[in-house]
Amino acid sequence: FFYHLFLLFLTKEKVQLFYILYVGCTLLFFASQQGSLFQFWPHATQWNNLSLYSFSFFALSSGLFFSRLFLNTKNSPRIHRTLKYSAIFLAIAGIFHFLLPTSLIASINSLLGLLLIISLFIIALQRYLEGLAEAKLFMIAWGLLLLIGATMIIMMNLGMGNINMVMLLAQLAFASQQVLLSTGLAQRINSLKRDKEETEKEIAIAQAENKAKTDFLARMSHEIRTPMNAVLGVTQLLENTSLTDLQQHYVNLLKNSGKLLISIINDILDYAKINSGNLSLEHAVFNLPKLLVSTQQIMISNIKNKHIELIFDIDDNLPQWVEADPTRLQQILFNLLSNALKFTQKGSVRLEIRQLFQMNKDTSQLQITITDTGIGLSHEQLKNLFSAFHQADASITRKYGGTGLGLA
Repeated sequence: FFYHLFLLFLTKEKVQLFYILYVGCTLLFFASQQGSLFQFWPHATQWNNLSLYSFSFFALSSGLFFSRLFLNTKNSPRIHRTLKYSAIFLAIAGIFHFLLPTSLIASINSLLGLLLIISLFIIALQRYLEGLAEAKLFMIAWGLLLLIGATMIIMMNLGMGNINMVMLLAQLAFASQQVLLSTGLAQRINSLKRDKEETEKEIAIAQAENKAKTDFLARMSHEIRTPMNAVLGVTQLLENTSLTDLQQHYVNLLKNSGKLLISIINDILDYAKINSGNLSLEHAVFNLPKLLVSTQQIMISNIKNKHIELIFDIDDNLPQWVEADPTRLQQILFNLLSNALKFTQKGSVRLEIRQLFQMNKDTSQLQITITDTGIGLSHEQLKNLFSAFHQADASITRKYGGTGLGLA
């Protein structure tokens, strides 16, 4: 008991805690059964008789809590839950069993003990066959207890003689079980430690890969943006020359495609900055209604060929001048509105901005809501809504385009 109490302070593992409780309750059960505890309450004969079943129920309860952690039964949710609720029931029985006749409790306690030992043996066998190596020692430990415990319970209930010899064997079986479980517990803790180290290693590798990918995207975006600005500059010069209608059409296509590519490059650079923690927000005073009107005008010019109504519902109580980051605010609005317009073929896209409340004379809380009558998303697709470079499915990418980066 003290050995594992010492290990608990070193490892801080929950499985150690429940094992200590199991060992402690087992010790108290045998001490109560032998009458060793009677010296501490010589005038409480009734309690001495009842404490035997209390400690037995507590031993079974803590044994179940320990077993579900030791055998890692999370992979079988039904078994995991059953063991948990059974353990809670046994703990409650350990407190309130005195409400029932002692003879009835004795039979219930014996049968439950036998049933649980058999169940744990079967579960351990199952986990061993599934590849949990530590379950082998657990199986042997509970198998030994099952053999002796079943003999003891049968003899006690049938009133057979030589019960002292069986009790001695039961104590030896429990002692042997503790040695086997201690060894198995050491293996289990080492296994948990290895799993934790493997997980940390995988996380470190994933973080390194993500950083390398982000750095690569940032460098490539910088390299592409320089020649793209030159392309757009030349396109603008070409636009100011004498062109036929067909040539003007081609120049417009070239200009719009270039702007779209620059927009994607800027998104990638921003995403790289966010991932590296280098994105800083500006604090500037700007005219909020003017920014919203400007955003609306730009977005309307992009949907001339679509039969969609773009509605901006602006609260009259909105503060005119605010201090924030106007560039990032407009970027968020552009991305959300562009997304809504892209996936809406008919109907409307609405931006609504309201002042929720005036927190103090210098601070207001505003709420911006963007809704659309577009195709929407399924619950499965919603899970990846803010994942970078991820679209709902391949068909959406083909039909609507986009990188899946704006919302991220």
